[in-house]
Amino acid sequence: MTQELRDGLARLADPVVSRPEPYRRLLERARRRRRRQALTTGAAALAALVAVVPLFGGTVRGGEADPADQVEIQPPAPVADPLARRLLDSPLRGNLAGDHQLIESITRGYRAARAELRVDPTLDAVRVLFAHDLPTARVVVVVFADDEHAVLRTAIGDPGASVRGLLDKTGTPIDTLPFESFVNIARGGQHASDDVTLALGPAGCQVESTSNGQLTADGTVRREWRPTGGDGYVVAGPEQVGERWRFRCDGVVRYDTVPGVTRSHPRPDATAVPPGTPDGVDPTAAANAARALTEELTYAGLAVGPVQVRWHGRIPGASADTPPALLVTSCAAGGGCAALLQVGTGRTESVRIPSGGGSLVLPALWRKAVGRPDLVVAQIPADPTDAPADPSGRPATPTGVLVVGPAAATRVELLGAGKRVVAEGPLDGGVGRLEPGAEEVSTVRVYDAANRPVASMPVRPGFGSVDFGEEWPSR
Repeated sequence: MTQELRDGLARLADPVVSRPEPYRRLLERARRRRRRQALTTGAAALAALVAVVPLFGGTVRGGEADPADQVEIQPPAPVADPLARRLLDSPLRGNLAGDHQLIESITRGYRAARAELRVDPTLDAVRVLFAHDLPTARVVVVVFADDEHAVLRTAIGDPGASVRGLLDKTGTPIDTLPFESFVNIARGGQHASDDVTLALGPAGCQVESTSNGQLTADGTVRREWRPTGGDGYVVAGPEQVGERWRFRCDGVVRYDTVPGVTRSHPRPDATAVPPGTPDGVDPTAAANAARALTEELTYAGLAVGPVQVRWHGRIPGASADTPPALLVTSCAAGGGCAALLQVGTGRTESVRIPSGGGSLVLPALWRKAVGRPDLVVAQIPADPTDAPADPSGRPATPTGVLVVGPAAATRVELLGAGKRVVAEGPLDGGVGRLEPGAEEVSTVRVYDAANRPVASMPVRPGFGSVDFGEEWPSR
């Protein structure tokens, strides 16, 4: 049974992508920017309060930890970026900055807790960079530094938390981490009122926010930005989930993020079946798909238009026991549409392992996409528990992309660089499946029976499955 459970978990581990915690999301976004500026995901409400900063392993700079206490120390990072130096040199900010007695107590408490916090003892300067009270939390950011190196410790404690209470909520990483110019921490809880997010940058930077981006017909996003927050920071509760923030320093956008906590507290109408849903569509599946699309749009700071079922049926080429699928869309005034292709009911379910007992969590199967009212191309979410359908190793759930175009369309082409055809195939009633492989696709074009083009559109990276195709500015 143990081996079967391991095998089952291994099958699930690679394809399943849940929304990462904020700190890991920032690291992953940085990797994407370096690769191609290309974030997904099934969101689930957090069951308990979590801290963003994870636990790691590391060693001591300039010596070894005392074997008597076995304390592992995080190696300090060099402060090389001028903006990071500006962050260090910024004045204390937050609505508790004027409470000198409290700030001195926090400074003394964190200095005395160096070993507990896994801080290199050679970092002799201790400063509170940020201290703020919200109705639901107390937030602090503390830096330990010398002339050339620094590490941060952050905490989101209970309202009015004591120094001890803050220390108990402070992350203690021990891996080598860069000292960044911007800090983004978050705490989520079972209830929306527990949600807290802080984004902190150098003083003098202007924070701007947007929450109503419009998808355009070419797949890009048009946004209007407005000033928000304080001097180089923004701290928010649950009411600002759905905003997107950026920092403008010296006239240049240096950092772009979303609030770290992105929980799923549905709106009152979020569980409703989309109006006009065709007969024969599972109402539970339609409601789940509509809710997932609405939540993903809100999370991305995009406008949410009326959700409708654009297509439903079995994925072309799927085996007879593959669950039906449906494609829901939400189209914006800018001419573009956000889409979500879902296979099955959209529920996350626990399933029994065939032999030996035990169970595995079967995730909801869906992928995001962008398109237009008449044309959508979406990656097909593969079922990670599928066994091969035949000896060739082909999965029961087909892979590739689903094309949903005008009913008159009978053929589709996916074009790559230089308008070269990457993949092509027939459409039945405007619907078909293609396998473009790993080659990048730039355009999709569909034709009618007379071989006349009836619809075409540019394709965003990954068909818009990451951040609805929106590219994030480099640092």
